[in-house]
Amino acid sequence: MLAESSTEGTKAIANQYELVRQTTDEERKRTSEALNSIYEQATGETSALFRQTSERFIEIVRQMREMSAAMSREMEATRGELRKGILELPQETARAPRRCAG
Repeated sequence: MLAESSTEGTKAIANQYELVRQTTDEERKRTSEALNSIYEQATGETSALFRQTSERFIEIVRQMREMSAAMSREMEATRGELRKGILELPQETARAPRRCAG
């Protein structure tokens, strides 16, 4: 009877140990899957954020280049007007009627 009781106790302990091991393995698998899912989601969101930031930066640089080109054209046009004005000024001065102080 004592031997039978010990055997049943040992079987009960072995069954409990197996149950704990199975539960632990299942929980480890669920935790691993959850962490992988979180990692994939975070990686995807980070990638999308960098892509959006990069696209916005490229757009800003493009706009700055356009503004720079427009400013350069405006400055060149202003220089041309100044040159024209400077060259025409002596001719206009020479053509202007002279007033004598009398």
